[in-house]
Amino acid sequence: MRLIVGGYGQGKLNYALSETKLSQHEVINGRDCPLKADQLGQVRVFYALEQWFRRQLAEGISPFEEAKKLIEKWPQAVLIAQEIGSGVVPLHAEERRWREETGRTCCMLAQQAARVDRVFCGLAATIKGE
Repeated sequence: MRLIVGGYGQGKLNYALSETKLSQHEVINGRDCPLKADQLGQVRVFYALEQWFRRQLAEGISPFEEAKKLIEKWPQAVLIAQEIGSGVVPLHAEERRWREETGRTCCMLAQQAARVDRVFCGLAATIKGE
């Protein structure tokens, strides 16, 4: 599994598609896909992982557990998550919980990943792997 992280609008998806030679049609979007990992079709590139986590929390589903299932089922997947842990701490408890759960889950994913890249201004820096 490969994890790509970076801020909003930094070119994470474009980078992933250029690296994998896949098309936009092969991308699962966390904003509107099924909430359970076992309900997903083939996962090649998973974009907006943090939004998937937000939707899961709203339904009482553990993002950490679903992410573990996701990488067990699709170990070659490229996962893309926006960094949401920097900046001002959110005022609302549910926003803080989302931020904390996303951070913990992405830490687990980074530990399990063969490669982790951070994309900033369209340029990638490899944090882990080759």
